[in-house]
Amino acid sequence: MQDWDLPAFLFIILYPILLFILANLLFPAQWRKKNLDMKIYYFRMYPKFFLTALALIATAVASDLIIAGRPVREQVLKVVLFIILLIMYVSKPKSSWAHSVLALFLLTVMIASLILLSDELVIR
Repeated sequence: MQDWDLPAFLFIILYPILLFILANLLFPAQWRKKNLDMKIYYFRMYPKFFLTALALIATAVASDLIIAGRPVREQVLKVVLFIILLIMYVSKPKSSWAHSVLALFLLTVMIASLILLSDELVIR
C-alpha cells in the first residue's frame, strides 16, 4: 500500500488487536494453576470468544471490501465462517462434541486455505 488513510489504518490495526483479545480470552492469566479446569473455563468464555471471532471476520470482510475493493460475493469462505460462528454463538451448544467438530472444521479450513492460497500470502 502506497497511500494510507484513516479507514485503512484502522482496519489494519484492528485485526491484530482482535487477535490479541482472542488469545487473552482463550488462555486465562491463571491458566497455570493446577486446580483450574480448562474445559469449564472454555465453556464459560466461549460466547465472548465467538463474539470476538465474529468481529474479527467482519473486520476482515470489511477490510477486503473497503481497502482491496473485493466484493462480498468473492469472500464466500469468510461469510460461511461468519454464519457458522453466528449459529454457534446464538444456539450456545453445551455439548463438547459440537465444539470439537467446529474446531476440526476450522483447522481443516485453515490448512486447506494455506495450501490452496499460498501464492496470495506472499507480500509483493
